[in-house]
Amino acid sequence: MGAESIKNEISNSSVAVMKLLEIVSFLNDRECQYLAERDAA
Repeated sequence: MGAESIKNEISNSSVAVMKLLEIVSFLNDRECQYLAERDAA
């Protein structure tokens, strides 16, 4: 395991975490819109 492969692992993990956060915030936004519409109805 060289420093380069460790760096690649870290960047791959960071990309995965960012994608996950993006998905979670998207779903959270959808849920908030749904709840707001439900409350308004």
